[in-house]
Amino acid sequence: MRFWCSRGGLQGPDAEDVAQEIFAAAGANLDSFHHDQPGDTFRGWLRSITRNQVRLHFRRNQGRPQAEGGSDAWRYLQDVPDPLANIEDEETVEMSHLYKRALEQVRCEFEEATWQAFWLSAVEDRPPATLSEQLGMTPAAIRQAKSRVLRRLKQEMGELLA
Repeated sequence: MRFWCSRGGLQGPDAEDVAQEIFAAAGANLDSFHHDQPGDTFRGWLRSITRNQVRLHFRRNQGRPQAEGGSDAWRYLQDVPDPLANIEDEETVEMSHLYKRALEQVRCEFEEATWQAFWLSAVEDRPPATLSEQLGMTPAAIRQAKSRVLRRLKQEMGELLA
């Protein structure tokens, strides 16, 4: 079937998808296969289903752009410069300063253990379950510490932005 799909103009994932549709159609219509005429073969019956599924695939996708992929497309995308890579506009720099200022403002309000639980779970994105032993806290306590600091940071950011 894949050979017939490739001969019909399908490649890679499209051929695999159509092959699955062929299997589904053959399974659903297996009772319609008959071998009462000379030349009636299962292979011929399957070939006609394949031909119909390939045609149906092209009819469904008519007018849709074909996505490019593979190594060549990936290399091409790697060569396209990021227009935002070297741009640090005033707004981005200002927001960065605001975040740092908010962190400095609220850090002194929390115990070191609470701050470490927040920092490791929120900033370093480490799961509370893995931090539990290191910090000597339950995962629930780590989540609660993270929530407290984040809530306070949101309040502080609101004041700084106002």
